[in-house]
Amino acid sequence: MQIEDEDKEVEDWDCLTIIAYRSIALKNWRPIFEKGYARLDGDKKTGNKEDKTKWMVHLEKIRNKTVHDYYVSEEEFSFVENIYDWLIKSQN
Repeated sequence: MQIEDEDKEVEDWDCLTIIAYRSIALKNWRPIFEKGYARLDGDKKTGNKEDKTKWMVHLEKIRNKTVHDYYVSEEEFSFVENIYDWLIKSQN
């Protein structure tokens, strides 16, 4: 089936959840994802790849919550804002 409105077309990657991206990252950690997506929460200085991708689990929980509640706490908003600054703003 072909989509008539090009603005509504999506790539396969657009259909993945954050947790699916985490699964892909964990399976391809060192060659592709470790350098750009490792992030430890709190005061941790070291950790394994699961620890370094827990931010994705937290982000997915916030995302799922907003689908039903339409709001986030200040702490959750700050977390999402920090992730945005780290992943998006720092790349520009």
